[in-house]
Amino acid sequence: MVQEESISLPTLSKVGRYNVITIPGIYSLSESMISKYINTLSNLIEESKENIVLDLSNNPDGDVVPMLLGARSLIPDGLIFKGVDHTGNRSPVYLSSNKLKGGISNVLELESDSLDLPMCKKTLNKKVSIIISEKTGSAAEALVLALKHNKNIKVFGTPSAGYTSWNISRELSRPDTDSIWVISYTIGYFEVNYGNSEKDKQIYNNKKIKPDIEVKIPIFNEINDELITKVDNFFKKIEIEKNILKALSNLCLIK
Repeated sequence: MVQEESISLPTLSKVGRYNVITIPGIYSLSESMISKYINTLSNLIEESKENIVLDLSNNPDGDVVPMLLGARSLIPDGLIFKGVDHTGNRSPVYLSSNKLKGGISNVLELESDSLDLPMCKKTLNKKVSIIISEKTGSAAEALVLALKHNKNIKVFGTPSAGYTSWNISRELSRPDTDSIWVISYTIGYFEVNYGNSEKDKQIYNNKKIKPDIEVKIPIFNEINDELITKVDNFFKKIEIEKNILKALSNLCLIK
């Protein structure tokens, strides 16, 4: 009997009034396990109506495809980043509903196409805080870069690990056993643009991601007053801005 592979799945916990979704790294060659991870994360996000905190503070690495697709409801469709190879060629990566398109060597697209995922409704109006730390690396950093396209998302914590290189893996069979070697190597880096012109582009080549709001200790719990207070202020500010826009809209309708 073949034992089913075990992976760590995203989990939901309550910290005060916040829904904290902890997103672990994932290493798996099993399509069923990858799909399980994706569906678990997307369901947790969908079920959390408000006050969402995505905790990436202890996510050091893994496969970026399930992380991106698990959080796809929070990422606007379209260009999320570009992969730049050693020759300077740029390969755009697009999110289109429940699929990824493009990328260096098309590895993201190939893995995405192999997965049979349900359609997922976009919920870009949800307020979301992301927690990062010096332990947030590689694939988790790529997820942060993609999520930052959502204007209702703010990143808290300390600068990330700075492993923002574009890596791919290859499987090699071992002649003396049924197991395999998995070798990862770097083929490029990331380029992102959150603005409207070429001058707004940013390069991430083993460069740390700086949080929007820095805190001393990036641990989201009820005794971390500094982080809780700053997250509270973010959610309150977003709510005030929405109420102002709603009031202005109502005034326009009256006129």
